[in-house]
Amino acid sequence: MSAYFDTPKKMLKAQFAELYGIIADGESKVDAIIAEDTRKRNDSTTARLINYITSKVTGMALETDAVDFVILEKQFFNKTVKDAEVYDNIDRQLEALEKNFAAFIRAEKKINKIAQSLGPVFNKGRFLYGLSKYGDNNDSTAALAEEEAERLSNIPAEEQKSAARVAIPVKTPVGTGSFTVAVNFPVVDKKTSKGSEDLMYSFTVPKESKKQFAELLKELKEAGIKSKKL
Repeated sequence: MSAYFDTPKKMLKAQFAELYGIIADGESKVDAIIAEDTRKRNDSTTARLINYITSKVTGMALETDAVDFVILEKQFFNKTVKDAEVYDNIDRQLEALEKNFAAFIRAEKKINKIAQSLGPVFNKGRFLYGLSKYGDNNDSTAALAEEEAERLSNIPAEEQKSAARVAIPVKTPVGTGSFTVAVNFPVVDKKTSKGSEDLMYSFTVPKESKKQFAELLKELKEAGIKSKKL
């Protein structure tokens, strides 16, 4: 009896397997069509939003690269999202970028002005490095530069003259030009010195800056700070 029913069962399984294969193939084709449609719609949305952002940037106190700093958020590509909501979001982002860029320009001018007034005793590279074109930390960096300028202004001229200044040009993060690192070290009298302390550091120096780094170590030695290779 089992053999009698076994053959129809195998036939049904084969038929269902074929049916399942047809269904799976159909679903795969539908998925591919949906994915291609979604890709085309996202590409079209991206192009439309980039055009909108570009046109807005040209009428604002921003540089053209500000376009790259606007975030196209995930919800912008939802079918149900309203265009007005998307444009409002972009406008807010652009206003924030414009505000930050204005602070960047303002801070850069302020730091350069302080450096011009105080001379090399003021390490402007330290503060210029802390600026960010479209970041939100520019005002605080400018405030720190003003605090440092006030501190330096309160140091008696005699102490400034007797201080050993270390100044060395090194490559900027973007690889062009150079900036000066300047640090004031007081001249230490061995008789009144509180002694010295061994500090363990390891430096990773770009090959392009090895010569300047060696000069820096030489300057440090003149300030009473010795170093040795490990």
